[in-house]
Amino acid sequence: QGLTVLIRASQYGHLATTAILVEKGASVYASDSSGRTPLMWCFRFGHVRMASLFLEHGARANQVDMDGQTPLMWALKRGHLDAAPVLFQFGAEVDAVDHEGRSLLMWACQQGELLTAQMLL
Repeated sequence: QGLTVLIRASQYGHLATTAILVEKGASVYASDSSGRTPLMWCFRFGHVRMASLFLEHGARANQVDMDGQTPLMWALKRGHLDAAPVLFQFGAEVDAVDHEGRSLLMWACQQGELLTAQMLL
């Protein structure tokens, strides 16, 4: 699966461990076999506070995984609306589309996620 120690720490929400790993040189760019980075994984499990740490150390706000999903897609599709301002600050693109040609706004409308749709407009 290609899971690094940093990815595991981001999955489990170990902020202090994550900070030490990044400080000691762990790559925020490393991805698993599906192209998912530590930034994406922290959003999957709702560890939004970690996002700033990764972004401040160079994680790409518009990196895509093998499905074309961006960190913003990972966050908002899992209900972590509080992640959006942080990602926008680091240049996350609202209009990005996945490999099936779907934008976040399309997804939000299809799913009836009104708050998410409003945020994206």
